[in-house]
Amino acid sequence: MKAKDFLLGAIIGGIGAGVTVALTTPKKGSELRGDMKKEAEKLYDEGSSYASTVIDNGTSKIKEAREFVSDKTEEGKAFINSKINDDSSDDNFVGDDDVEAKIQELKDKVLNS
Repeated sequence: MKAKDFLLGAIIGGIGAGVTVALTTPKKGSELRGDMKKEAEKLYDEGSSYASTVIDNGTSKIKEAREFVSDKTEEGKAFINSKINDDSSDDNFVGDDDVEAKIQELKDKVLNS
């Protein structure tokens, strides 16, 4: 949300600056239109560059989260299989409260990554 707000602010600020310059600069109409076109292109390029950066960062965070979840899933499967195949006593039994706490911990890590 912060990136979206920043981008919107940059666009509005750029438009405001362009209008201010246009109204306070004594130029011919054709010169003024040319200058405004250049400024609009510059603003578009900056916005595109910023959007690309935000998308790249978001993509890498999603990839990290997927890898984290995949790793934790495999660890969980291995743990469960070891408990299923373990015919010894129940000394290592993990209670429901412990499982819920671990699930919440994993959710928090994924959401905060």
